[in-house]
Amino acid sequence: MYAKVSKKGQVTIPIAIREKLEIVNEGAVLFLVEDNEVKLKGIPGAHADQLGGSLKKHAKEYVPLNKIRKKIKVKIADIVDCILAAHSSSEKVVVSFDKDLKKLKAVIETL
Repeated sequence: MYAKVSKKGQVTIPIAIREKLEIVNEGAVLFLVEDNEVKLKGIPGAHADQLGGSLKKHAKEYVPLNKIRKKIKVKIADIVDCILAAHSSSEKVVVSFDKDLKKLKAVIETL
């Protein structure tokens, strides 16, 4: 289907799509951007009202997503370095997958 974008950036979602997303009378849409494509996920009206501000109590401060990703990459790189160092040491070191996985989970929980 095709729709024009207004000067204000607005688009009317065709009724057939709104019906499929269950947002005919009211509701919201979640925009998912992946590889230069946008996907819409419908959130029916009753659920959309419940979502407003629901995560504020969990947020300590705003952190941009790129900073979070960078922090995760650094933490994972540190773990990989530790694992590689353990495996390449001159002593015979056996590092179990479970132990490495628990270590990774612990780091991810701190993010």
